[in-house]
Amino acid sequence: MKIIKIAVLFLMLSLLSCEKNSVSKPEDVGKKVFEVLKRIDKKTISDYNIQVITYNDFEDLRNNPNTKLGDYRNELKSYTPEKFKKMTISNFKGIKTDGTHFKIDWKKIIFLNFELQNFEFGYPNGLLGKTYFKNSDGKEYFVKSMSFYDGKGFKTIAVGQLERKGSTKVHWIN
Repeated sequence: MKIIKIAVLFLMLSLLSCEKNSVSKPEDVGKKVFEVLKRIDKKTISDYNIQVITYNDFEDLRNNPNTKLGDYRNELKSYTPEKFKKMTISNFKGIKTDGTHFKIDWKKIIFLNFELQNFEFGYPNGLLGKTYFKNSDGKEYFVKSMSFYDGKGFKTIAVGQLERKGSTKVHWIN
């Protein structure tokens, strides 16, 4: 009986986790990314992965035939658990390091807006986004994100590259 209760609890948590990591409208991706940023200085890499995407969810996304990835599917299939872990740790640490450099007060940031750009590989189902927020000192910043539509909603696979608004950086998420 105890095993059944644990299995049901695990299933419910898994379903809630999948729902939490997906948004139905492209414009809601920015709000979700903002939730990742709030108090990121207090989060662990596990917290970050749960809010963005775990490797298992990433694997499900890239193997889902309803996810419109086009030619990008092959690139995503090249991500081993180790490569995925390296990418997420790099993005997570990059945000935290740059946040320290910019003196971001993560508990006082204010959401400003989300700028999105559809990109396609024969399908208009990929999003590159910038989530803008204001720091407590009044300066504006943004982070970049990449999301894909899986047939039910948009799942964000990467959040990284904290930059000050107006900066001239031109590189993308690692």
